[in-house]
Amino acid sequence: MAARVLLRIGIGLLIMSLLIRPAIETPHGMMGDNFAIIACLALIATAALGMKFAPDEQGGPRGRSEQPQDPDGA
Repeated sequence: MAARVLLRIGIGLLIMSLLIRPAIETPHGMMGDNFAIIACLALIATAALGMKFAPDEQGGPRGRSEQPQDPDGA
């Protein structure tokens, strides 16, 4: 779940950086935008790896077994 959120955030930030890029006129601004694009790509790659290798969060209950309780207490 968190990996999907990070992936969406990374894609959104990458799109915003690419849309703003033509308006940047200074060399320092362009260098900062390059760093932002690299950071977005790293975030997307990390989220994709997290989705591939992370355990499934919907796997079921952990710690307790689903055994019915005996109403007689025996």
